[in-house]
Amino acid sequence: HELGDAVLKITAEELQAVFPDDVSVRMGGDEFGILIADGRPMDEVCAMVRRFQIQLREMLRMDERMKRISANVGIAHSVGDGTVDDLLIKSSIALAEAEKHGGGKYTIYRGRI
Repeated sequence: HELGDAVLKITAEELQAVFPDDVSVRMGGDEFGILIADGRPMDEVCAMVRRFQIQLREMLRMDERMKRISANVGIAHSVGDGTVDDLLIKSSIALAEAEKHGGGKYTIYRGRI
């Protein structure tokens, strides 16, 4: 449990470091969510996600027991009248797709719900 708690703490710290102006929350278990409400361009969001994944990997490599851990990310954005529930569903679908491709991937939701 101590190792898992350490991973969660490091993950939260890295999210705050990369997304300091955004809202980050632990959704449950090992899942986190970031709310970016400023209409940031998707290419900038993707660059920030990649930077988070790299920084997290570097932090975790400091401990031999954590060096295989990586973060998969599902990205969703709302245009118009989408709800928070819609975003959660879309990001979950994108996350499942990222997980199919192995550790340390991210996927942008591009379909419809």
